[in-house]
Amino acid sequence: MTELYKIIPSVNYVSFDIFDTVILRGVQNPTDLFLVVEKKYQYTYHHVVNSFANKRINAEKQARDKAWETSQSTEVTLAEIYQSLIENHSISGDVAEQLKQIELKLEEQLCFLNPYMFEVYEHCIKQGKQVIFTSDIYLPESLIATILSAAGFNEYKKLFVSSTIGLTKATGALYQHVIDELQCQPEEILHIGDNYNSDIKMATKKGIHSFYYEKCLDLAKKDTQIYQRLKSALSTIPEIEKSFYFATIINKFYCYRDNKEYADSIDFWYKQGYLFVGILYFSFIQWLIFEVKKQQPEQIYFLARDGFIMQQVYELLRTLYPDIPPSHYIYASRRALNIPAITELNDDDIDFLVSGTSRLTVKAFLQRIDIDAEKYTKECKQVGFESINHVVDTGKDYAQLRDLYHVLKELILHTAHSEKALLETYFKRVGLLDASNIAIVDIGWHGSLQNSIDKLVRSMGVSPIINGYYLGTFPAAEKLVQRGMNISGYLCDRGEPQKYHAIIKQSVEIFEFIHSAPHGSVIKFKQEDNEIKAIFDGDDASEKAQKLQKGALAFITDFLPAWSTTKDAVISKDMAAEPINILLTNPTLEEAVNYGDLEHGEGYGNVYVRRYLAKPEQLIKKLLTPHQIIKDYRFSFWKAGFKKRCWNFWR
Repeated sequence: MTELYKIIPSVNYVSFDIFDTVILRGVQNPTDLFLVVEKKYQYTYHHVVNSFANKRINAEKQARDKAWETSQSTEVTLAEIYQSLIENHSISGDVAEQLKQIELKLEEQLCFLNPYMFEVYEHCIKQGKQVIFTSDIYLPESLIATILSAAGFNEYKKLFVSSTIGLTKATGALYQHVIDELQCQPEEILHIGDNYNSDIKMATKKGIHSFYYEKCLDLAKKDTQIYQRLKSALSTIPEIEKSFYFATIINKFYCYRDNKEYADSIDFWYKQGYLFVGILYFSFIQWLIFEVKKQQPEQIYFLARDGFIMQQVYELLRTLYPDIPPSHYIYASRRALNIPAITELNDDDIDFLVSGTSRLTVKAFLQRIDIDAEKYTKECKQVGFESINHVVDTGKDYAQLRDLYHVLKELILHTAHSEKALLETYFKRVGLLDASNIAIVDIGWHGSLQNSIDKLVRSMGVSPIINGYYLGTFPAAEKLVQRGMNISGYLCDRGEPQKYHAIIKQSVEIFEFIHSAPHGSVIKFKQEDNEIKAIFDGDDASEKAQKLQKGALAFITDFLPAWSTTKDAVISKDMAAEPINILLTNPTLEEAVNYGDLEHGEGYGNVYVRRYLAKPEQLIKKLLTPHQIIKDYRFSFWKAGFKKRCWNFWR
């Protein structure tokens, strides 16, 4: 921007090119808009124009050839292009008119302000320069004026559009027309544009100052860390989805140039959310909305903590789908629901009590359910433990732990009964016991919270239909489905398709990290001043997770206006999952380090054993003992990140 600002004081007029300069499109390539036209026509008129996008491209070429042959004109109008469609591609006049109106409307809807160039525009106005817009485009001048006005470019002297004037920048003739109209000398004008031939070379030939603003897409193509990496991995994604996705990213990260402060201000985690996570949030919630519209629940509940960010996205998308029910966020957790759901201490209940992969002491296991082990050392020894500090590790240990829970059965049932009374009051206050058809939303994976809610509300005297919607469910959820529960997973449902199940299993912990909430896990409830309040552990979402979610929400906000033009279309699962799959399977070193240094606490309640996701510790020492590296690898939460860090060290 500094170089450009040095030129501006020496001129009286600043001419801006329009498309790819002051105006950015919501599709990656201009011709991608024709794919959207084709789909929009199909949605609107329930009729298919086969290969319309290709026909539209060919029709423009044929119209230009005809214009040159008949009148040596280098520009055409949109009307002439559509006449060519009628004449050369067997499209009726009525259909052509319908398609043309859709194209005009979409051009208006899919054009957005370039914030970088808007700063330049405002600077020119403040400096007292006369602003003009000069464009080679077949679109009507009235539409161009509307697009500029909608983007905030309302203060300018004149608009020069080739389709109206019949002259183009590409030949230099339009520049001469501009000079004549302004009645000024060429050197009084600075022209800014993205096409090196028509905006720079031809302007310079006419004696006009020029400034080259390289096209955002061309800049993106040089970036191997973002664009090229994503482009290669997303080669099989449907073109329209890919076009909207890439356009959103390109317009965000490549419109600014020499504004180093802006580039540096984009935090690592913010970019991760924008690039890899936003599209996942969006597609999951869009799927959820379509499911909700089919099932028509009276209430929809997002379960803490994973549902916190999900609810924000849901409410954001309700602007597109106002007919869906408003949502509620309710406090829940494995600990807060499963303990009150215990009524007899059966095998399923004990399976929950001993669950987890962390190696805990007997004391810690009892602490998770509010039992002070110091008071029950006798019972611990009775089942075979030497002390309450014994680490439960072997099969024998777990058998003894199960025996201990049976010994303490009455105490556990008393705790469950007390917590259930508070939970029932909370359920009443959030309306959970009033509806006959409800939806609950959570990340997944086994449907245990839904099972607990179902058991609890039935024991409270109501039997609503409960539909559970999850980002994904694993094979273990099958047993709940067999019991008659309504459980649906988006990416994978009971482990199928295996392709998406495998993506999640690469690091369940990273999926849980990106869904962290700004409050700790709910342990249980308490009554205070006639209110039922949740008691949390201290494991709040990190600042990193909040920055990532901020970036993801920014992506959705930027993506939404373009996607809303085809709001009834569904994002494919590949488009939803492949960006994060790229991260999980082939991370950069920076990603491996940043995600690998995150800590994950596996378990429930306020007892956690925290481990790094993928951090090879004391690597130099352990390289001398390969078996230790292998062991660390096996116990890491993210294998690809662990390997990346080891490989980089070895190199």
